[in-house]
Amino acid sequence: MPQLIINALRLDSIQPPKKSKINSFLTNWKAKSLGRTTMNLDELLGWCEENDSAIDLDEPYVIAYQINTENKPSFRMCISTERLIRQMRFATHLCADGTYKLTHNNYPLIIPGSTDLAKQFHPFGLALCMNEEKSDFAFVFER
Repeated sequence: MPQLIINALRLDSIQPPKKSKINSFLTNWKAKSLGRTTMNLDELLGWCEENDSAIDLDEPYVIAYQINTENKPSFRMCISTERLIRQMRFATHLCADGTYKLTHNNYPLIIPGSTDLAKQFHPFGLALCMNEEKSDFAFVFER
C-alpha cells in the first residue's frame, strides 16, 4: 500500500515522503479508525461461543471451532450461513484455497466452495486457521 501511495504522488508530480513515514501514518490511522484488530485465544473462544447459532438463513455464524490454549496454542474456526450450507448438498465436487491477503495477522483464510458448469465459484463459508495444512482442510470439509 505505501508503494501505491508513493506512485500516485509521483504521477501528480508531488515529492512523496519516505516509505517509513507513510507506513507509520497508515498504522496510526488503522489503529484509530479500526480499533484493536487482534485478540487472544481466550477472547476468540468467547467470541465463537457467542456466535455459534443463527437466527435466519442468511446470518453468518460459527459452525465449528477448535481452540487449544494449552501446550501448543492453536485455533481453527469455520463461519457460514444456513443457506450456504444447504447449497453445499447439491455440489458434485468441492474445492478450497487459502489466502493471506484478507487477514491482518497473516493467518490463512481458507475458502471452501464448488464450481458450476459455467466455471463460477460458489463459496460455502470461510475458515480462519492458524496454519494451512492438510488437517486444517480436513477440519473445514468435515463440517
